[in-house]
Amino acid sequence: KDPGSSPHFAQWRPEHEAGRRAVALDWKKPGTIARVTPKKPLSVKGAKSLALRVAVPPNTSGTRFDVSVKDTKGKRAELGSVRIDGLPGTDRTTSYWAQEVRVPLTAATRAKLNLGRIASLELTPKSSSGKAWLMDAWSWKPGTPAVKAAGLARVDIGTLTVKEGDSGFRTYQVPVRTTGKNAGAVRLYVDDPETGRSTGRLVKVGPGTTGIKVTVKVEGNKRYGWDKTHGVAVKAVRGT
Repeated sequence: KDPGSSPHFAQWRPEHEAGRRAVALDWKKPGTIARVTPKKPLSVKGAKSLALRVAVPPNTSGTRFDVSVKDTKGKRAELGSVRIDGLPGTDRTTSYWAQEVRVPLTAATRAKLNLGRIASLELTPKSSSGKAWLMDAWSWKPGTPAVKAAGLARVDIGTLTVKEGDSGFRTYQVPVRTTGKNAGAVRLYVDDPETGRSTGRLVKVGPGTTGIKVTVKVEGNKRYGWDKTHGVAVKAVRGT
């Protein structure tokens, strides 16, 4: 439940975002396999290595894993071992940082795995005990890919300042404009000024969609109070 904190003092809103996940590992003895199976097979064709971003607790050392992959036919290859040391830290520092490690795909090629249809990734702890968080994994090769121009949908959120009045409820619509020729998706968040929590939903934008509609209900009364802010935020998901 702890949202953690940012090492550079920038806030991440909302603290708990749908769709962002990490694989948590917690073991008391070596050899217990943690297996990650995506919804559909992934390709590592043409890649030199498999890269992983893994975080371990601060002030720890010698966290070791064997890294393996399986293809859709069940062929398995052990790619190699990695060792990760935690960063130095105290209760006054933010020291849970993910570190990138790489293992070559040579063993997978030698075992004749179908590199175009990798079904799962396996991490086998070799340390006696420990904790770790796998943030992501991807196929790695030197250089950068050729850049392709993409026409993205754009979402602009305006501001609206209103008077609450002395009584009753009024509903206002937040100005949101979507432009662009291609469709996409964003995750929309609306803050509750009373609780500080955000509610989010996935919204399709662009041609052929209904766009984004955000309404806010305002209650009027005769009591003195500070201005109340209803924050709205969007984050790109696809094509935006």
